[in-house]
Amino acid sequence: MLDDRNALSPDGLQHRPGSEQSPGPPIHGVEAEPDPQRLLQSLRVSQIELSLQAEELRRALAELEADRARYAARYDHAPVGDCTLSCDGRIREANLTLAGMLGVARSELLQQSIHDFVPDTGRDALERHLQRTFATEETQACDLRVTKPNGTEFWVRLHSVRMQAADGGALCRTTF
Repeated sequence: MLDDRNALSPDGLQHRPGSEQSPGPPIHGVEAEPDPQRLLQSLRVSQIELSLQAEELRRALAELEADRARYAARYDHAPVGDCTLSCDGRIREANLTLAGMLGVARSELLQQSIHDFVPDTGRDALERHLQRTFATEETQACDLRVTKPNGTEFWVRLHSVRMQAADGGALCRTTF
C-alpha cells in the first residue's frame, strides 16, 4: 500500500505532501511573484540614476552651447575676412568681417560667387588660385584686387587651403 507521503497525483506524478502550496524554485532567475517593495526600490534607484544622467547631460549641453557661442563670436569678429568656398567659387560660409570688407550683408554673400567681387582682369588669377588650392593640401596665396558693389576697389592677399566637407566633397577655406 502506498504511503500518503508518496501518493500519486491525478497526473500520475508523485508529489510530496505540501508541495502544492510551494511555488518551487525560480525559473531562470525570475521569481514567480516579484516582491512589490523590491520592485519599487529598484524603480526609485533607476529614477535617481536617470535624474543624475539627465543633469549631467544638461551641464554638458550648456558647456557646448557656451563653447559654440564663443567660437561663433571669434569667427564672426576675427581680424580677417574668412569664408568657405565650393569648387566653383560659391561662398558657402562667411564671417561678418568679410561681409563688412565687401560691403554686403552676410545673408547676401552666401551662395554668391567670389568671382563677382573680382574685376574681369583678375578672374583668371582667381581661377588659377582656386585650381591650385583644390589640387593640393598646401596653403595657396594670391594677391587680387577686389571690387565692392559700390565700386570701391582694394587689394587683398588670399590664403586658401582645401578642406573636406561633411559629405566627403572638397571645399576651400579662404582668408582675406
